[in-house]
Amino acid sequence: LASLTIVREAPPRSAPARDVAEIVGADYTDAWKSIEAREVEWQALHRRCQMLKGELVAAQQIATRSGDEAAIAATELDRMGQERDRRWRLANEELATARAEHRLLREASVEWQTRRPQLVDLIEELRHGNREGTASHSELLDRLATVRSAVDHLSAASGGG
Repeated sequence: LASLTIVREAPPRSAPARDVAEIVGADYTDAWKSIEAREVEWQALHRRCQMLKGELVAAQQIATRSGDEAAIAATELDRMGQERDRRWRLANEELATARAEHRLLREASVEWQTRRPQLVDLIEELRHGNREGTASHSELLDRLATVRSAVDHLSAASGGG
């Protein structure tokens, strides 16, 4: 109520009642206009407050959704990090295996290069031995044929005579 009062000069004591009534009426009219103006302001502020409350709820929902999405993204990032680490370990294991295989292949290659001349020599010896064996075999067959022929001849001579 104090804010509704408009400070005016008090009418002089000798003022007629009609003047005082006009002043009081004017004050009353000003007070009602002030009340109506304040009511309009209050309604506008109330509408603004309701609108801001709605925006606050929407902003809270967005913040909650964003927080949920951030948590999901953090979980996905963690999963992807674990997958990357797993692949890194697997790649390192495969690299170590490939290096070991490469070392074994190099050692086998060196051994092959070392033994190859020996194998070539062995093959040549076997071929040479095979030729000699074939020649010996032919000689033995000839001797066997001669012995058979002599045996056949002797048995024919002994059986016939």
